[in-house]
Amino acid sequence: MSEDIAKRIRDELLGKVLKQIQEGKILQREPDIVPVFMAFNEKEVGALSFANLDGELDYLAFKSKDDRAHKWCKDLFDEIWENSPKGEVRVKVA
Repeated sequence: MSEDIAKRIRDELLGKVLKQIQEGKILQREPDIVPVFMAFNEKEVGALSFANLDGELDYLAFKSKDDRAHKWCKDLFDEIWENSPKGEVRVKVA
């Protein structure tokens, strides 16, 4: 694939994402530090991993279907989200 075609595909996709951001359909925040890795949905915690003392994730994770664990992860996510500045768009689309 030529570079000009690849660039147009990339810009087209970026344009769609930027439109979603402008319409408020994609929300983003930029915390200074995220001390955990979390993957969870409305029902369960798929993974919860903490950073080690060097600030690196060790990827040894907890998994749970317990409502208390889910609430704890949701509360932590909300705390990080609410205390993080809004993200900025830093790309240019031709």
